[in-house]
Amino acid sequence: MSTSINQRLIAQITSIKSSSAFLVYLVVAFLIRLPFFFRDYIDRDESTFILLAQSIVDGNLPYTELWDLKPPMIFYTLALVIAVFGKSFLAIRLAGTFIVALIAQFTFLIGKRIHSTTLGFWCGLLAVYLSSLFGSVQGVMTEHLSMAFFLPAIWLILRSYSWKKYLLSGTLFGLALMTKLNLAYAVVLAGAFVLFIPREIPWRQRFTRFSWLISGTLLILFLNILPFLVMGDTALFINSVFIAPLAYANAENGSIVKIMPFLGIIVLFFALALWKSPLDLKNRHHLFIVLMIAGIVFSFVRVGKINGHYLLQFYPLFLIALAIALLPLFRRARNGILIPVIVILFLLPVESYKEYAFVASEYHERSKLYNGEGNLVADYLGAQNLGSGDIVFFEYHIGYWLLGVKPPSKAATHPSNICRDFLFPYFDNPRDTSIEELEYIIKELKPLWVVVREGRPVFDFRKAEENLLVSQLLETDYRVDKTIEEAIIYRRLQGH
Repeated sequence: MSTSINQRLIAQITSIKSSSAFLVYLVVAFLIRLPFFFRDYIDRDESTFILLAQSIVDGNLPYTELWDLKPPMIFYTLALVIAVFGKSFLAIRLAGTFIVALIAQFTFLIGKRIHSTTLGFWCGLLAVYLSSLFGSVQGVMTEHLSMAFFLPAIWLILRSYSWKKYLLSGTLFGLALMTKLNLAYAVVLAGAFVLFIPREIPWRQRFTRFSWLISGTLLILFLNILPFLVMGDTALFINSVFIAPLAYANAENGSIVKIMPFLGIIVLFFALALWKSPLDLKNRHHLFIVLMIAGIVFSFVRVGKINGHYLLQFYPLFLIALAIALLPLFRRARNGILIPVIVILFLLPVESYKEYAFVASEYHERSKLYNGEGNLVADYLGAQNLGSGDIVFFEYHIGYWLLGVKPPSKAATHPSNICRDFLFPYFDNPRDTSIEELEYIIKELKPLWVVVREGRPVFDFRKAEENLLVSQLLETDYRVDKTIEEAIIYRRLQGH
């Protein structure tokens, strides 16, 4: 009986159409990510992206009113969602779900192109899981959006022969770079591949393809910088998009030693795979995928650390390489492996099951689906007739968006940036140090309300001077007005 079910499922997967595969990925991504639609924030970065997106909807260019050191495509994408659907977590998280389904779809198409429909389908399905589980990846991250641009560009190169497709591929590379700049290493390797690898193709034809590829990339870079050129402040764009991230990478305590375990495992895998498996660098498609993985991994080495969401860029293509390497094992176990794999896939989303239970509990208790301190604090403060500059969120800064108010300064757009004074010159911050910035925010602006998180320092524990200053000011000038779960709301004392 189980053998018959296995055979039918294998037959259906082997012949699945691209449209049907996309529908499967979309449904699975939706079911895994649905309970997280109602969280106040999933990752601090996502909250910052939303704030900058809202600023764009309000008529400002990125980096002019609010600031963060990310390329602008994530802001423009979320701004489009907000402009069409309004202030809606549901719309933003649905957009994220669609992006994950796109990542899976092009993982499937690349796997299908390189090897087979079956291999592509399973790699795409695993990409949905790895893009939605295990850490703070249920929101909309730059890594998600960058892969939604990068993977289609890879797919086009694997199957393209016309100049139009190389131009489109280059355009997609440009969009990927303007979402996540670390992909530059992989894009350079992709250009080198197009220019040098297909030796059976005449040099002139390879150069023409390369030229169209580069033209598409440069077109996107130009279109992104054009509004700042018109405004007369190209330096703000260049500093924010290119120079500040380099300063951030150099200032962080990254080290190749910290990622040696990961790097060692990857190097060992490819050494064994290229020696003892169907993965073969003489195969042009295999070589291209390995080069792209190498470019992405090198970007991790350059930073000297790997956050969980960084790996969102690594998973899709590595899944394909891993599947090709393990093909002999899969073939031997083919008839008995399918049902256990499906059972495992049902058991894997433990985070989602827990979140479903939490959402149900919150709804039972509060009659609201939306949960988390960001939402609850915004509900409480929304009844306080807030004005601009009346509140500072040192935590749960999505509250600015929910309340329709602005952060007190560019540096405070992302609370952590307050303590990164090495970034201040790149957006012309009037203050030079983190201490000056904090004194300006609390002593000069004198916000009526300050929100922090209970049981932890306001900033990273290494920022002892900044943490001490905030603690002293809260103790002398404020009193605790209300505690909502882990959020502490301070109100300024009269006369201070």
